[in-house]
Amino acid sequence: YDYTLHSKIFGIDWKSVQMSELSNLRLIPDALKVLTHYKELDYQIFLLTNAVEPILNLRIKYLEMDKYFDLIITSDIVKSEKSTGKHIEKALKFINVPKSNVFMIGDNIEQDIIPAKKLGIRCILCKFGKATYSHTKNKNKESHLYDPDYIISNLKDLFNII
Repeated sequence: YDYTLHSKIFGIDWKSVQMSELSNLRLIPDALKVLTHYKELDYQIFLLTNAVEPILNLRIKYLEMDKYFDLIITSDIVKSEKSTGKHIEKALKFINVPKSNVFMIGDNIEQDIIPAKKLGIRCILCKFGKATYSHTKNKNKESHLYDPDYIISNLKDLFNII
C-alpha cells in the first residue's frame, strides 16, 4: 500500500504513523544469518518489493538491514507492481552475470515466481511469509505453467540450494 499517497488524500502524517508502528516489525527467522552468510560470500542481494520507497527505507533503517542489500527496487521506482516483471528487469540491468546465476526468492506465486520464470530466472518459493504457496497457487490460470524450481519451508534451506 502507498501510505504516502493515502496520507495526502486523508491529511495524515504518514511518517509519524509509520514511526509509531516500527517497534512491531519482526524479521523472518534466520533472515540475518542467511543475509550475513551470502554477503560474506560476496553475493549481490537485491530487495524487490511492492512497497513504496520512503516507507521501506524507514523500515529497513529501523531494522538495520540496509547494509545487506546492493539494490532496492520498489514499485514507485518502476511505476509498476512486481507481477509485471519490471522489478526483475531493472535488477538484471544492474548486474553483469548470466541469468543462470540469478535466483528469485519469494513467497508469492503471482508477484515473485511467475514474473521471474517468464524472464528465465530460477525461483525459490518460500512456504512462509505473507502470501503462502497454497494461498496463491490457483489464483492465476497460468500458475501451473510456472512452478518454482525449489520450495523451502525456512530460510536456512537456502544453504542446500545456493
